[in-house]
Amino acid sequence: MFSADRKRVEMALENCNLPSVRNDSIPLEDFTPEVYSLFLGNICPRTELDHIFSDMGAKSRPYLNVEQLTEFINNKQRDPRLNEILYPPLKAEQVQLLVDKYEADASLAQREDDEDEKKDEMKKKKKEEGKKRKKKDGEGEKKKEEEKKEKKKEE
Repeated sequence: MFSADRKRVEMALENCNLPSVRNDSIPLEDFTPEVYSLFLGNICPRTELDHIFSDMGAKSRPYLNVEQLTEFINNKQRDPRLNEILYPPLKAEQVQLLVDKYEADASLAQREDDEDEKKDEMKKKKKEEGKKRKKKDGEGEKKKEEEKKEKKKEE
């Protein structure tokens, strides 16, 4: 092993509070999946994943919602040379199935469902507000037209 590699491994072990001296062993009960994930993140950092999360709008949380993941898959991962008829872009429902299948943390998959429901509710509210505004605007236009007619009659 090269000295630079050895130093990287030793630093990763130290960052995980694991024994880092040569010929030391790691007790199996101390090497949990969380520690393994932390160790792996220290030994080979994936800065491109951080970049993807920040580009897609998930700066403050460690996950992408279904809408963001759909956009990422269709715009960044999908080969633009593919025929869209033979290989159509994924829909949100298909992405949700992928999340359900591969997301180990069920609370994250559920959180995405909750966010989708909240977005649907917000869209409905905005539509209702838009309809109310249009109705008010329509009433205002009718009044303006009536005023114009009255002015023409007066002239």
